[in-house]
Amino acid sequence: MDVDTFKIRLTALPFLSKSDVASYQQRVQQGRVSPETLFREAVRVNKQRKAKEIIKKKREFSFMIADMGLQFWDRRSLTRLIDENTVLVRLKARAEKLVKIRERESIGKRRGRLVKFLSGLKLDQTNKDKLIGRFDGGNSVQVLTQNAIALTKKKNSQAISKDREFLKNSIGRIGISQVLQNGIMAKFKPGKDAVRKLIEEAKRLKQNSGKSVINVRRGELSQLAQKLDVATNFSKRVANVDTIEKADALKETIEKAGEKKRVDTIANEKDRLTKIVKEIGIQGAFSGSIAAIKNQLELNSVKLDIVEASKVVLAKLSTEKNVSSNFSNPISALVFVDRLVPLKKQIEEAGLQVNNNKKQQKNEILSKNKQNFVEFVQKSTLPVNKQQVFINRMSLETVNIPKLRKMWLRWRRTLKIRNDKKTLMNLVRTSSTKMSTIRVSSINFKQRMFHS
Repeated sequence: MDVDTFKIRLTALPFLSKSDVASYQQRVQQGRVSPETLFREAVRVNKQRKAKEIIKKKREFSFMIADMGLQFWDRRSLTRLIDENTVLVRLKARAEKLVKIRERESIGKRRGRLVKFLSGLKLDQTNKDKLIGRFDGGNSVQVLTQNAIALTKKKNSQAISKDREFLKNSIGRIGISQVLQNGIMAKFKPGKDAVRKLIEEAKRLKQNSGKSVINVRRGELSQLAQKLDVATNFSKRVANVDTIEKADALKETIEKAGEKKRVDTIANEKDRLTKIVKEIGIQGAFSGSIAAIKNQLELNSVKLDIVEASKVVLAKLSTEKNVSSNFSNPISALVFVDRLVPLKKQIEEAGLQVNNNKKQQKNEILSKNKQNFVEFVQKSTLPVNKQQVFINRMSLETVNIPKLRKMWLRWRRTLKIRNDKKTLMNLVRTSSTKMSTIRVSSINFKQRMFHS
């Protein structure tokens, strides 16, 4: 490659600046490097700058479409189209058109899914059209799907209710007993075929009922007696019923006995509750409520109130007895009034046991202190008779050992003072005797000296 060709081909590299071109032309004129080598270098530099320019444009384009909501693959495909000649404004306009296309496609897909979902539900076409119209109006598929399911359940529930009501009215017109009607209704299943079969079964029962009316009435009486909790009192009389008149009379008797038992049960429960609240110590708060009980509902309500009030009382009692940590869970778990009095006794017994343990511990400490004091006194220098005075005190149930220790100290000081006085007197006497002896010896010495 000659120099002129090099210069011509150099101008075909658009990403080289004028200074770059001038530099390469100067270097080729110098002849130190061949034109081919310089051209390869220039091509490499041009390629690098071209790549940087494309990367720069891709980065700018990413910022331009960041908030458009493009899908990943659409964004990727558009970005791959960018080269050194791409006009980003035009590419952005293309991206905006693609967003609109994808939105239409998404709406079409979601609409198709909604239509497919609605086709599987048992809804009439009017309701389906309304739901699809709401989708076209801007409602979400999720909301419309939930509405469709709720509407389907409502329609099914209405249909079931109609079938049940139709069956109930039909077997009621047939004229079978209530027990048989209840049995038929217990077999109810929605659907016209199932309802028709149950009606036919009721008709067959009606045809055979003339033979078993008494048995049916006996069953009704047994159920009534069980419901009123007096079955044990009337089982034989129910078995002996053989006419409709007897059945009617016995029904009245059973109802009266059930009412009497209900009243007696309420009265017994009231007495039992009175004893419980008295034992717990909340009689004043519940005497009026207990006396006003008239039925089972009021009885259960008062029981719940008693249990809640007793929890507070028992918690306070456990705290006073220093056993709250052992009974906090049982107290909070209380549900039935039958557990109140036994739990109170358990708390009292536990508190008594705690007091006994404390007393025993205190006695053990006192006994140990007594023993230590006896050993202390026996090791002292007091006379035995004085020691025995202190030791005898240890046989008493209540002993103030610190006070006895002070008495022992006073006695010891008194005895020490006495011993010190006695020693001093002996010393004085001894000193006087020695002085007298010295004086006599001095006189005798003087006399011997004089005579000599």
